[in-house]
Amino acid sequence: MDNAANKQKKWSKAMVVCHWLTAMVVAGLLMTGLSRMTILNPRTVSQSAISMASQQGHTITSEASRAIGFAVNGAIMNVHFILGYSLATLVVFRIILFFTGDRRVFKMAKKLFQPGFKKHKPFVNILYIALYAGIVTMAITGLSMRFGRSLGFSREVHEFLEETHVTVMYGILTFVVVHLVGVFWAENSDQPGVTSSMMSGVGEEDDALKEGNPVNAGE
Repeated sequence: MDNAANKQKKWSKAMVVCHWLTAMVVAGLLMTGLSRMTILNPRTVSQSAISMASQQGHTITSEASRAIGFAVNGAIMNVHFILGYSLATLVVFRIILFFTGDRRVFKMAKKLFQPGFKKHKPFVNILYIALYAGIVTMAITGLSMRFGRSLGFSREVHEFLEETHVTVMYGILTFVVVHLVGVFWAENSDQPGVTSSMMSGVGEEDDALKEGNPVNAGE
Protein backbone atom coordinates (compact mmCIF):
# COMPACT_ATOMS: atom_id res chain seq x y z
CA MET A 1 0.00 0.00 0.00
CA ASP A 2 1.26 3.46 -0.85
CA ASN A 3 2.65 5.35 2.13
CA ALA A 4 0.47 8.32 1.26
CA ALA A 5 -2.61 6.14 1.74
CA ASN A 6 -1.47 5.33 5.28
CA LYS A 7 -1.19 8.96 6.26
CA GLN A 8 -3.99 10.32 8.41
CA LYS A 9 -4.72 12.98 10.96
CA LYS A 10 -2.72 12.15 14.09
CA TRP A 11 -3.12 15.42 15.95
CA SER A 12 -5.51 18.34 15.70
CA LYS A 13 -4.12 21.78 14.88
CA ALA A 14 -4.79 22.81 18.48
CA MET A 15 -2.70 19.87 19.71
CA VAL A 16 0.18 20.68 17.35
CA VAL A 17 0.20 24.30 18.52
CA CYS A 18 -0.01 23.19 22.16
CA HIS A 19 2.88 20.76 21.64
CA TRP A 20 5.26 23.33 20.17
CA LEU A 21 4.31 26.11 22.56
CA THR A 22 4.86 23.73 25.48
CA ALA A 23 8.23 22.69 24.03
CA MET A 24 9.35 26.33 23.74
CA VAL A 25 8.08 27.26 27.22
CA VAL A 26 9.70 24.22 28.84
CA ALA A 27 12.98 24.99 27.04
CA GLY A 28 12.83 28.55 28.39
CA LEU A 29 12.07 27.31 31.89
CA LEU A 30 14.98 24.88 31.80
CA MET A 31 17.41 27.56 30.56
CA THR A 32 16.34 30.20 33.09
CA GLY A 33 16.12 27.68 35.92
CA LEU A 34 19.54 26.18 35.25
CA SER A 35 21.21 29.56 34.66
CA ARG A 36 19.80 30.86 37.95
CA MET A 37 21.32 27.88 39.75
CA THR A 38 24.71 28.12 38.01
CA ILE A 39 26.25 31.00 36.05
CA LEU A 40 23.64 33.57 37.14
CA ASN A 41 23.53 32.47 40.76
CA PRO A 42 23.63 35.63 42.97
CA ARG A 43 26.92 34.58 44.55
CA THR A 44 28.51 33.80 41.18
CA VAL A 45 27.37 37.13 39.72
CA SER A 46 28.56 38.96 42.82
CA GLN A 47 32.03 37.40 42.59
CA SER A 48 32.17 38.13 38.86
CA ALA A 49 31.31 41.79 39.51
CA ILE A 50 34.13 42.08 42.06
CA SER A 51 36.58 40.36 39.70
CA MET A 52 35.63 42.54 36.70
CA ALA A 53 35.88 45.72 38.79
CA SER A 54 39.30 44.66 40.06
CA GLN A 55 40.55 43.99 36.52
CA GLN A 56 39.51 47.55 35.58
CA GLY A 57 41.38 48.94 38.57
CA HIS A 58 38.24 49.71 40.56
CA THR A 59 36.98 48.57 43.92
CA ILE A 60 33.40 47.48 44.61
CA THR A 61 31.98 46.82 48.03
CA SER A 62 30.57 43.44 48.97
CA GLU A 63 27.17 45.07 49.53
CA ALA A 64 27.15 46.53 46.03
CA SER A 65 28.29 43.25 44.46
CA ARG A 66 25.55 41.35 46.27
CA ALA A 67 23.00 43.90 45.10
CA ILE A 68 24.13 43.35 41.51
CA GLY A 69 23.92 39.59 41.97
CA PHE A 70 20.37 39.70 43.31
CA ALA A 71 19.30 42.22 40.65
CA VAL A 72 20.49 39.93 37.84
CA ASN A 73 18.97 36.91 39.53
CA GLY A 74 15.69 38.76 40.04
CA ALA A 75 15.50 39.68 36.36
CA ILE A 76 16.02 36.04 35.37
CA MET A 77 13.40 34.90 37.87
CA ASN A 78 10.86 37.37 36.48
CA VAL A 79 11.28 35.73 33.07
CA HIS A 80 11.05 32.32 34.76
CA PHE A 81 7.79 33.31 36.47
CA ILE A 82 6.25 34.53 33.20
CA LEU A 83 7.19 31.25 31.53
CA GLY A 84 5.79 29.38 34.52
CA TYR A 85 2.43 31.12 34.18
CA SER A 86 2.51 30.26 30.48
CA LEU A 87 3.16 26.60 31.26
CA ALA A 88 0.27 26.50 33.74
CA THR A 89 -2.00 28.01 31.07
CA LEU A 90 -0.88 25.40 28.54
CA VAL A 91 -1.52 22.60 31.07
CA VAL A 92 -5.08 23.86 31.52
CA PHE A 93 -5.47 24.09 27.74
CA ARG A 94 -4.19 20.51 27.36
CA ILE A 95 -6.72 19.31 29.95
CA ILE A 96 -9.47 21.05 27.97
CA LEU A 97 -8.28 19.26 24.82
CA PHE A 98 -8.46 15.96 26.70
CA PHE A 99 -12.09 16.51 27.64
CA THR A 100 -12.95 17.62 24.11
CA GLY A 101 -11.70 14.35 22.63
CA ASP A 102 -7.89 14.35 22.44
CA ARG A 103 -7.16 11.41 24.72
CA ARG A 104 -3.79 10.31 23.38
CA VAL A 105 -2.28 10.07 26.87
CA PHE A 106 -5.16 7.85 27.98
CA LYS A 107 -4.58 5.59 24.95
CA MET A 108 -0.88 5.34 25.80
CA ALA A 109 -1.70 4.21 29.33
CA LYS A 110 -4.41 1.80 28.12
CA LYS A 111 -2.06 0.13 25.63
CA LEU A 112 0.39 -0.75 28.39
CA PHE A 113 -2.03 -3.40 29.64
CA GLN A 114 -2.96 -4.94 26.30
CA PRO A 115 -1.36 -8.20 25.05
CA GLY A 116 0.83 -8.20 21.97
CA PHE A 117 2.29 -4.80 22.70
CA LYS A 118 5.64 -4.25 20.95
CA LYS A 119 8.48 -4.71 23.40
CA HIS A 120 9.95 -1.22 23.02
CA LYS A 121 6.61 0.56 23.18
CA PRO A 122 5.97 0.22 26.95
CA PHE A 123 9.18 2.19 27.63
CA VAL A 124 8.23 4.88 25.10
CA ASN A 125 4.69 5.20 26.44
CA ILE A 126 5.76 5.23 30.08
CA LEU A 127 8.33 7.90 29.25
CA TYR A 128 5.72 10.16 27.66
CA ILE A 129 3.22 9.59 30.49
CA ALA A 130 5.98 10.47 32.97
CA LEU A 131 6.70 13.64 30.96
CA TYR A 132 3.07 14.77 31.19
CA ALA A 133 3.08 14.03 34.92
CA GLY A 134 6.37 15.91 35.29
CA ILE A 135 5.10 19.00 33.47
CA VAL A 136 1.98 19.10 35.64
CA THR A 137 4.09 18.63 38.79
CA MET A 138 6.52 21.37 37.74
CA ALA A 139 3.65 23.78 37.12
CA ILE A 140 1.95 23.00 40.45
CA THR A 141 5.14 23.18 42.54
CA GLY A 142 6.28 26.34 40.78
CA LEU A 143 2.99 28.15 41.38
CA SER A 144 2.90 26.87 44.97
CA MET A 145 6.35 28.34 45.65
CA ARG A 146 5.43 31.59 43.92
CA PHE A 147 2.35 32.11 46.08
CA GLY A 148 3.42 30.02 49.07
CA ARG A 149 3.98 32.98 51.35
CA SER A 150 0.48 34.30 50.66
CA LEU A 151 -0.91 30.82 51.26
CA GLY A 152 0.92 30.55 54.57
CA PHE A 153 3.27 27.71 53.62
CA SER A 154 5.99 26.98 56.15
CA ARG A 155 9.69 27.04 55.30
CA GLU A 156 9.76 23.24 55.39
CA VAL A 157 6.93 23.02 52.87
CA HIS A 158 8.67 25.54 50.62
CA GLU A 159 11.91 23.55 50.76
CA PHE A 160 10.05 20.34 49.91
CA LEU A 161 8.36 22.03 46.96
CA GLU A 162 11.69 23.44 45.76
CA GLU A 163 13.42 20.04 45.99
CA THR A 164 10.57 18.42 44.08
CA HIS A 165 10.59 21.21 41.48
CA VAL A 166 14.33 20.90 40.88
CA THR A 167 14.23 17.09 40.76
CA VAL A 168 11.43 17.15 38.18
CA MET A 169 13.35 19.78 36.21
CA TYR A 170 16.35 17.46 35.89
CA GLY A 171 14.02 14.62 34.93
CA ILE A 172 12.46 16.71 32.15
CA LEU A 173 15.93 17.82 31.01
CA THR A 174 16.90 14.14 30.73
CA PHE A 175 13.72 13.44 28.75
CA VAL A 176 14.48 16.30 26.34
CA VAL A 177 17.91 14.83 25.58
CA VAL A 178 16.49 11.31 25.14
CA HIS A 179 13.62 12.66 23.03
CA LEU A 180 15.91 14.57 20.65
CA VAL A 181 18.16 11.55 20.23
CA GLY A 182 15.10 9.33 19.69
CA VAL A 183 13.60 11.65 17.07
CA PHE A 184 16.93 11.82 15.21
CA TRP A 185 17.21 8.02 15.35
CA ALA A 186 13.62 7.48 14.16
CA GLU A 187 13.98 10.06 11.38
CA ASN A 188 17.01 8.21 10.04
CA SER A 189 15.77 4.64 10.54
CA ASP A 190 12.23 3.25 10.60
CA GLN A 191 10.16 6.46 10.91
CA PRO A 192 11.27 8.98 8.27
CA GLY A 193 9.06 12.05 8.28
CA VAL A 194 8.35 11.92 12.01
CA THR A 195 9.50 15.53 12.42
CA SER A 196 7.27 16.82 9.61
CA SER A 197 4.30 14.94 11.08
CA MET A 198 4.90 16.73 14.36
CA MET A 199 4.63 19.99 12.43
CA SER A 200 1.58 19.20 10.29
CA GLY A 201 -0.25 16.77 12.57
CA VAL A 202 -0.50 14.32 9.66
CA GLY A 203 1.44 11.07 9.36
CA GLU A 204 1.36 7.30 9.70
CA GLU A 205 -0.31 6.41 12.96
CA ASP A 206 1.90 4.67 15.49
CA ASP A 207 1.03 0.98 15.84
CA ALA A 208 1.11 1.48 19.58
CA LEU A 209 -2.03 3.61 19.41
CA LYS A 210 -4.03 1.84 16.72
CA GLU A 211 -7.26 0.26 17.88
CA GLY A 212 -8.53 -1.15 14.60
CA ASN A 213 -9.80 2.18 13.30
CA PRO A 214 -7.87 5.29 12.28
CA VAL A 215 -6.99 7.41 15.26
CA ASN A 216 -8.15 10.97 14.97
CA ALA A 217 -6.94 13.56 17.46
CA GLY A 218 -10.42 14.93 17.75
CA GLU A 219 -12.34 11.67 18.15
